[in-house]
Amino acid sequence: MDGAAQPDLPGPVQRYLEAWNNHDGPGIASTFAPGGYYSDPASSGRLTGAAIARYAEALWQSFPDLHCSVDGPAVADAETVYVPWKMDGTNTGSFHGLPPTGKPVTLAGVDLVRLASDGLASVTGYFDSRELPAQLGLQVIVQPHAIGPFSLGTSTRVVSGRGGNPGAFTVTSLEGRTPEEAEEIKKLGRETLMEMLGMDGFIAATVVACGNRQMTFSAWEREEDVARMRSSESHTDAVRRFYGRDLAHGGVIGSFETKHVMAMERCGKCGEMLNIARSNGRCSCGQKVAPASYW
Repeated sequence: MDGAAQPDLPGPVQRYLEAWNNHDGPGIASTFAPGGYYSDPASSGRLTGAAIARYAEALWQSFPDLHCSVDGPAVADAETVYVPWKMDGTNTGSFHGLPPTGKPVTLAGVDLVRLASDGLASVTGYFDSRELPAQLGLQVIVQPHAIGPFSLGTSTRVVSGRGGNPGAFTVTSLEGRTPEEAEEIKKLGRETLMEMLGMDGFIAATVVACGNRQMTFSAWEREEDVARMRSSESHTDAVRRFYGRDLAHGGVIGSFETKHVMAMERCGKCGEMLNIARSNGRCSCGQKVAPASYW
């Protein structure tokens, strides 16, 4: 880490900072004393051992050019070191399962490092957890998990751009046993959606997350398209884990063939509401009308 070569920093702290810029996950983990842990606002709790390395490696996958620098003088005593830092990188890899944005980011923070006789007892990172997603153009929503009978959450819509009326829908609702497992379910869901975007017959999907539960509603042109989706690599892996001992408290899974779907669209010229199929996509005023994707 640039600026880390300061004579007043203990050796384990120096090695820890250098390993971050060398993109050396095992090297970071090796600087911790037995039982030592890492945590920050995005780590979902304390990480130990190999989990520290995996956490850093996931960050480097999202930001392959990630570079950190010491951003001011460190403050140290016999057992504690405060290290201000700045992180710069470009989002050219998937971030939490989302497509890369290509945007540069800069994040500032402070590490509180506690020392042990045989390494780092702990590293606690402090930074604004909203700053990174905000710089990537992602929404940062602050709301309660529930108010009375209402459960609150977030939603995501994925559209293939192909349009068309759906001949089949699928519904999947999975509930994680812990918040960490719920995040894993979301990750698997995003991976499946990315694969679905390239499949014939996929129209669109909406994903709703409330608490530890995630519900996915997807629209397909034909029932046979759904059958092909079920054999995809990411979906097969998620199903294997679900029916094993590895994933979710439980869930509801189903597919439905549509009997009647009516697409309506308002003419932008005269304001008439049209049944697209009956009007053959043209208003009585002569204006051509194409439906948006509402699925």
